Amino acid sequence: ADLVLGFRFPALRRLMMVSLIYGVNQAALTTFLVLALVWEHALSVAQAAGYLALATLAGAVARIALGISASRFGHIYAHLGLMGVVSGVAWLLLLLPEPGAVRLGFGAVLLGATAMGWNGLLLAQLAVEAPPGQGTVAVAAGVSLAYLGVVIGPLLFSVLLLVTGSKVAAIGALDAAAVVMGGWLLWSATRDAGLGLRAGPRG
Repeated sequence: ADLVLGFRFPALRRLMMVSLIYGVNQAALTTFLVLALVWEHALSVAQAAGYLALATLAGAVARIALGISASRFGHIYAHLGLMGVVSGVAWLLLLLPEPGAVRLGFGAVLLGATAMGWNGLLLAQLAVEAPPGQGTVAVAAGVSLAYLGVVIGPLLFSVLLLVTGSKVAAIGALDAAAVVMGGWLLWSATRDAGLGLRAGPRG
């Protein structure tokens, strides 16, 4: 019933699809960041785990900072779109050859802030976009799809690894969907200046 409600309204549908795709990208971070740094750069597990801890801290801080920014300036979809696009930059910084500690640290902060920092903002917007009295139901639908993305992310990685034969290509493909979704959200925000904080459902 939660998902049925969500797919009835265009704005809720869009947010739920963002939740699914960004959930996959978050799974790529939480499941494969340490492994990727060990595989590609021969870091020790302890070193790689330090970058994961840095990303996790950045994600927690970003949730607060992005909430303040979106509340002050609006343009929720532009915020969400920018996070998807920047996550691609973050993965490039982390996976390109010949990394340095500064580059890896900056990449980890960017990745945590984007691939983990999106969910508070998105779930709050689901409640804003929901029909009157249905905010909890809409948020539950978004959470369900986000968890689905987290669950299927590692499975998709296995399939992509089998197809491409490259761990980096498999991770990149998982993130590419978030980059494309982020670009589309930014384009939508540019096209429609009305996107932002508002009450009630659209569509």
